Amino acid sequence: MLSAVSQTSPVTVVLQGKNWVVVNLANFENGGGSLNPGQGTPHYAEVFKQGTSYVYAREVSFDKYSQQHALGQCYRADGTLERARQAMNVPGLSSETAEKAYFAANGTLIQKTPGFNEKDPTIAKNFKDLRYFSVLPPL
Repeated sequence: MLSAVSQTSPVTVVLQGKNWVVVNLANFENGGGSLNPGQGTPHYAEVFKQGTSYVYAREVSFDKYSQQHALGQCYRADGTLERARQAMNVPGLSSETAEKAYFAANGTLIQKTPGFNEKDPTIAKNFKDLRYFSVLPPL
């Protein structure tokens, strides 16, 4: 399967207060192929589609010390979570050091690396359970 990230431009959503909003990338500098609004934006996500399905969500948050944390989630065509990766930053999601987990279509954890935090509340076992799903443009 071709990488969804390499095939499309993402829909970008930012948490503003308590609401997720779709943003225009022209409002931000784009560095290194990934949105990085910086310290003033504590949480954002980039959502990629392939064909007629959203298939990948990359969430980034900044803690109170301005340290970045990243979560990448790959979804099957039916919307169920296939795999997730956790890292300290966006480039780390592609590295061998990223923590990984694989899931069955019913949401059951198949296997994970020792440092993967399966209790992370931002992990969505179904694409429609993503906190910002309701603001994404229809496919």
